[in-house]
Amino acid sequence: MPLVKLGKRASVLGDVAPFGGGGALHAIGSLVALDNATETVIGVQNQWEDLNLNALAVAGSNITLWSVSDTTIGELTYNGSSPFDGRLLAVLSVVSAMASQEFQFRAVKNGLVLSDGVKAARDLGISLGNMSLLTPVQCVEDDIIRLQVRNVSGTSNVTVLQLSIDIS
Repeated sequence: MPLVKLGKRASVLGDVAPFGGGGALHAIGSLVALDNATETVIGVQNQWEDLNLNALAVAGSNITLWSVSDTTIGELTYNGSSPFDGRLLAVLSVVSAMASQEFQFRAVKNGLVLSDGVKAARDLGISLGNMSLLTPVQCVEDDIIRLQVRNVSGTSNVTVLQLSIDIS
């Protein structure tokens, strides 16, 4: 199938080639959730839970070959027909329902933790805490990526006030 010129990008079978028109496919997963006030319920200490974003997750303006498949838990699905090899960067602003709590966040693909995907927010109290998570990611069509949280020091709930996920 011939390339269809789109400015400096070219499309082949629905996938997007990087600037310059050659090399590996370039896909961008992008999700943002702002001003969330809904807690993620932690019922059991050390048990991983999907984030509760109260259906506020939306696709970023630069999303390509990915889709937001669940706005409540902030789930991204890879829609490209070629394998993807990149990195995930998540930035979170979180607050705990109680002081002196330690939460861990991780990225999962199809329910399995990504390598280097667990990061801790230590001694998070009732004030705002910010953190980031960076991990490599490899995907094939229909793979699903999302973040999870657990409280390793108790059962206090956590609220993810702001979230940005970029996969590229």
